[in-house]
Amino acid sequence: MIEPEHFIENPFAEPEEKENAVTQDARKKRPLPMASTSANTDKYRTAAENANKVNEAEYDLILARMVSQNRKLNLDPRSMRRNAVGMGKLQESFERLQREYHSRNEANAEGLGVRSKEFGLSDDDQDAEHIDWELWGGLIKNFSTVLATSPIELSKAIYAGVPHSLRGMLWQLLSSSKDEELETQYKRYLNQPCSYDSAIRRDLNRTFPTQEFFRDAKGMGQGSLYHVVKAYALYDPECGYCQGMQFIVGPLLLNMPEEEAFCVLVHLMENYDLRGHFIPNMPSLQLRLFQFDRLVEDMLPMLHAHFLRCGIKSTMYASQWFMTLFSYRFPMEIVYRILDAVFSEGIDAVFRFAIALLRKNEDKLLTLDFENCLDFVKLNLTRVYFDISDDGKHKHSQISELVRDAFQVRITQFTLDTYANEFYDQVNAANRKELEMDSLRLLNRNLRLRVQSLEEQLSHLNTEHVQLVKRVVTEKLSHEEIAEELVRYKIMYAEAVLQNDKGRRPTQASTPTIPTP
Repeated sequence: MIEPEHFIENPFAEPEEKENAVTQDARKKRPLPMASTSANTDKYRTAAENANKVNEAEYDLILARMVSQNRKLNLDPRSMRRNAVGMGKLQESFERLQREYHSRNEANAEGLGVRSKEFGLSDDDQDAEHIDWELWGGLIKNFSTVLATSPIELSKAIYAGVPHSLRGMLWQLLSSSKDEELETQYKRYLNQPCSYDSAIRRDLNRTFPTQEFFRDAKGMGQGSLYHVVKAYALYDPECGYCQGMQFIVGPLLLNMPEEEAFCVLVHLMENYDLRGHFIPNMPSLQLRLFQFDRLVEDMLPMLHAHFLRCGIKSTMYASQWFMTLFSYRFPMEIVYRILDAVFSEGIDAVFRFAIALLRKNEDKLLTLDFENCLDFVKLNLTRVYFDISDDGKHKHSQISELVRDAFQVRITQFTLDTYANEFYDQVNAANRKELEMDSLRLLNRNLRLRVQSLEEQLSHLNTEHVQLVKRVVTEKLSHEEIAEELVRYKIMYAEAVLQNDKGRRPTQASTPTIPTP
């Protein structure tokens, strides 16, 4: 059973006037942001400004989760050794990307007009994206040190959004998933048969139908999606394949090669307890849905009461949030920001985004009946963060506002552990009741068998009794027949004697009587 823990205070946060000397030096040496006319620069500047509005106590909570999650990932010495090798690979990738980035900027400054894709950069990072190379480079080189020396800056950077070019690397860093042995194992799985092959292929066309990368049935996107999901089904036979896995793999493939996406998926399943959402009985999913229900009850009591009146249960809409990490129906730009939080804080970050979305739409939801309310909570929760044009398309997004709303939802580990204890208490009570019922069922079964045995004995005795009665009756009838036969013989004897007496009397009458002298 999960024992409640006290809220973890940030062990690295220092008062502003006593700021760590390392942090001060890093700030002095940090170059000024590169000038750019890009909309991305404005986007990150706005996000940074919003980050400054978040309460320091809220950052402490986020940092506590980051520290806790980092400790979990470093418990396995073998995993730490592999991660050390993987970190070197990530550092090489980062340095290569940084060189390509600066080469691109130099080419643009000289008027050469080199395309970003020639440097391996995506279109989202064109026009000199506002990236703090020193912060992210330091994070990749030594995550623990950055977490210790620049905790507030790190949390604000994650709040502002991980740069798209670095997102794949940062996800691998935060999850400690870079593992060459596991990548080699993945390549072996590609040539092995899988019993889930037909089920996986059947679900491919239904996964991200609006994403161009996954739209073509014969394209690289669906091929990579199939390979990663198939490999995991072979890697974890107990879990196998379950619908929803592809929605987790999709965002990974949009940010990294498929062998790295496989490693991240394995670590999400094992280290972030996502596996419990897909194994039989889905124990972790049941726990998190219970915790989510309790959070809604405590933080949004009116909405909770409205859901109860309408008969809406969290299993009708929230299970897909936890199983797919919001990627089933949400816009990908929102999914990325949620995954940034999940990789840094753990799977419990999903609670904050779920509560923030419901809180933002609470007034609207309270006016809807069952069917409309359920449809709205499934399809339209994110519309409030988008300016919709007349043609129905997203014109402008306010994703940073969603992230800010989520960061302002204060959910301590103690609260979640308390709800977990309630859940396990209910489960144990249900188990005890089930054990009692099983005991009564067993007793009832034994009594039923005993009654059945007694009935069989009674039936056997009745059969014997009937046979004995028949025998007695038969013997009685036989005795009566013998008696009648005896009577008949007696009559015959008497008649014979009588006949014999009649035959002797005439003889005696004809014989002369000699007088006695």
